[in-house]
Amino acid sequence: MQVIIGYLQNIKKLSKDPFDDSIGSVRRIQREYEELKLNPEKMEALMKGELGDAHALNSFLEGYMNNQDPIVFGFAMYVKNNLTDVQTKAQLQANRYATELEPLLKAAGFNPGNIGELGKRLTFIDQVGGRDKNSFKSYQAYTYLNPWKNYKKDIDEWNFKIEEAKKGVANTKDYQKVTDLINQKRAWERRYMHTEYTDKYYAKYDLLEKDDIGKDARHRLDQIESEIRNINNAIASDYEQYEYMQELEVLHRRKKQLYSLLDERGKMKVGRDLEIAKRLQEFQKASKDMYDEIPLRGVFQNAFLNFAQSLVDKNIQPGSAEYEQHINNWLKLNTRIRIKPTFYEQRASIYDELAKLKEEQKNLLRISNQPQVDDELAELYEERGLLVSKFRDKDGQPASLEMTPEILEKVKELEDKIKAAKEKLTTRSGLTKLEQAELNRLSEKRTLFMDGISSEAPTQQEYARRRELIDKRIKRQGKNLTAIS
Repeated sequence: MQVIIGYLQNIKKLSKDPFDDSIGSVRRIQREYEELKLNPEKMEALMKGELGDAHALNSFLEGYMNNQDPIVFGFAMYVKNNLTDVQTKAQLQANRYATELEPLLKAAGFNPGNIGELGKRLTFIDQVGGRDKNSFKSYQAYTYLNPWKNYKKDIDEWNFKIEEAKKGVANTKDYQKVTDLINQKRAWERRYMHTEYTDKYYAKYDLLEKDDIGKDARHRLDQIESEIRNINNAIASDYEQYEYMQELEVLHRRKKQLYSLLDERGKMKVGRDLEIAKRLQEFQKASKDMYDEIPLRGVFQNAFLNFAQSLVDKNIQPGSAEYEQHINNWLKLNTRIRIKPTFYEQRASIYDELAKLKEEQKNLLRISNQPQVDDELAELYEERGLLVSKFRDKDGQPASLEMTPEILEKVKELEDKIKAAKEKLTTRSGLTKLEQAELNRLSEKRTLFMDGISSEAPTQQEYARRRELIDKRIKRQGKNLTAIS
C-alpha cells in the first residue's frame, strides 16, 4: 500500500490537475481495508457477538454464501469447499468402479438396454409383513439374493403381535401378555437367528424362561427396567437429570429389592417372592463373568463440557453460586469412587486366610463344646449383610439415610446380637470374655482380702466359682493345645 501511495505522490507532482485526490482515495480504501481485515482478536470478538451480527433481511432472505457476517460466510465457504472436494473424490471412485466392473458385466451377459433382466438375476421374491387396517398381512417384495428367505415376514409378525399387545396395556395396565410375547420372540431368535453374543450368554436366560418362577421374575424385572428406560428417554439433557433423579433412585431400589432375600421391613421373604429372589440371584451369578469394562476416552470430558455449556446457555454464569452448585451436583451424579483391582485381590487373600482360621476356630469350639456360638455369629453376619446390601450408594457404602426406621432398628438389633455372641466366644485364655471378666473380679477380691487391703472376705460360693473357672481354663487350654498340635 505504501508503494502505491509513493507512486501516486510522484504522479501528482508531475500532474497539473489541482483537483487530483487519488492519494486520498487510496487512503480511504486503506482505512476500509483495515476495518474489514480479520485477525484473531476480531474473530474472537465476532464469535462473542461483541461486533454485532448481520441484519435480519440479509440472514433470512439471502443465501448463506452472501451473508455479511464473516463467521457465517467463512464457515459456509469452508463447508462448500470441502463438500465439493468430497463430491469430486466420490465421482472419481464411482468412475473407477464402473471401469473395473464393465468387463465383468460383459462377461456375465449384461445388456445395458435391458436393465430389468439384471434385476431378475440378482433378486428373488421374498415375503415381508405389514399392516392391513388392524390385521397382519403378508406381502411380496424383491430382495437381493441371499441364503435366507421369508424370515422378514416372521420378524414383522412377532413385532405386530407385540405392538397389538401394547395397545391393550394402556387400559388394563397388565404387562404380562407383552412380556410373554417378548420372551417368546427372544427364544425364537436364539433358536433360528444368528445372535450377537455367544451361546453361553443366552443360556443364562433359560433361568428366566424354563418355568413359571423364572417367567414371573423376568416379568417383574422387565416392568421396572421399562419404567427406568421411559424416564431416561424423557431426559433431553443432563440439566434435566435432577428432576428425575429421585424417581430413578426409587426404581433402582425397587430393582435391588427383587434380588434381596429380605423384604422392605428386613424380614425373610416367603413364598413366591422368596423363590423369585433366589432365581434372580442365580441369574445374577450366571452373568457375573460375562462383562468387561472398556474405558471410552474423552466421553466423560465431552459430557462435562456440554453440561457446562448448557448452563451458560441458560444464562447461569461461571463463577456464580448457582453455577457451582449445578456443577457439583452433576459431578456427584456422574462420578463414583473407583476401588482398584488390587484391593479385591488382597481382600480375597485375606478371606482365604480367615477361612483357614475359622476352620481352626471351629475345631477349638467343638472341643470346648461351643459350636453353636460360631454358627450363630456366622448367621448374624450373613443376615446383617443381606439387610444392608439393599441400601448401598454408588460407591458401595451403606446409605443409612435411605433406610426406613424399621430397617435401622433391625440393624441395631443385629449389632447387639453380634456383640453378645462375640462375648460368648472362647478367647485365647480358654474362657469367654464374660467368664474371664468374672474370674478377674473374683481373683481381685481374694487378693485384696489376703493383702489386708479389704476386710470383705470372699464367700464359699465365690471361692468355688473361682476354682471352677480356673479348672475350666486349664481344661480348655490343654484341649486347645492338643488340637492345635
